[in-house]
Amino acid sequence: MGVTYLRSVCPDEYPEPLPGAELIARLNEQLTVAREALGQLSALLESPSAWLLFVDLDGRLITCNANFAASFCGPHGTRPAPGAALEALIPRELAARWLPLHRRALTEGPVQSDFELPDGRVLQFTFNRVDKDGRPIGVSQFGVDITEAKRAEASLLESETRLRSCIDNSPVAVFLADEHGRFLQVNPAAERITGYTREALLARAIPDLVPPEVRAHAIGRFQELKDSGYARLETEIMREDGSCGFWSVEAVRLDPARFLGFASDITGRRKAEVERAALLDQLRQSQKMESLGVLAGGVAHDMNNVLAAILSLASAHLRIEPEGAPARAAFGTIRDAALRGG
Repeated sequence: MGVTYLRSVCPDEYPEPLPGAELIARLNEQLTVAREALGQLSALLESPSAWLLFVDLDGRLITCNANFAASFCGPHGTRPAPGAALEALIPRELAARWLPLHRRALTEGPVQSDFELPDGRVLQFTFNRVDKDGRPIGVSQFGVDITEAKRAEASLLESETRLRSCIDNSPVAVFLADEHGRFLQVNPAAERITGYTREALLARAIPDLVPPEVRAHAIGRFQELKDSGYARLETEIMREDGSCGFWSVEAVRLDPARFLGFASDITGRRKAEVERAALLDQLRQSQKMESLGVLAGGVAHDMNNVLAAILSLASAHLRIEPEGAPARAAFGTIRDAALRGG
């Protein structure tokens, strides 16, 4: 009779009649597995990290584990008697939230909510309707301690807030772009140096801001960023009002689809460099002219010395040559030429 029943319930396990010893061994194995599962369930129910209770349709307690009794039903953790009203067992401020969740679970299905205990711990409870023969008979309520997770979440949120504040108040443009160069996030400095609003930038890609004549170079550097994970360049950009400026950009690859960039407006510096180059050119031209002047002055000085000697010699001969002498006319011509040259 027992074998026939087992074959009817578990045909895959017992396709044919088994010898008595083998049947007993098989039953012992399954009994061991069932005991282990029951032990694990009991350990979970009595675990200090689990809170479990079962409440009927009217909000009256059917049963709960010791951990729930200790946390919610007084300092001694005495398990309350079945049939006790839940609102009389737990603190009033918790009951005000607990009972509506109980009713929602009966009508809407599983409900989840967090509860903070007086000692600062945070428990997350899941409310599940329990049915029998297709009809609800109560709600199982299972809680776990999420205090550390909540603290980590709060710490992460605080860190993100600080980081966002640093980025939003950064004097340099900070942007996040995808693998096509499309802006994903920008900070206020990026809006300021481009003249575009955040929404307008998020509808554009980096190449859209680069003049056509230097766009190929910028795209090449972006490819370098994809390949090596880092790139730096100085490039001309077009602002929203049509004017042009210059950016100094450094970018790193976060992953194959995201790139973080930092851009500084160096338009003033580039303009100062152009003006400085023009002034240096003017200075060089001035120095050249000064050098020519010095050279010309030296040549003139040397020439005057030579002419002075010639003039003196010609004048001396004119004083000693008699009137009408052929040489006198020649020395007169030399003297006149020296006077004109000096």
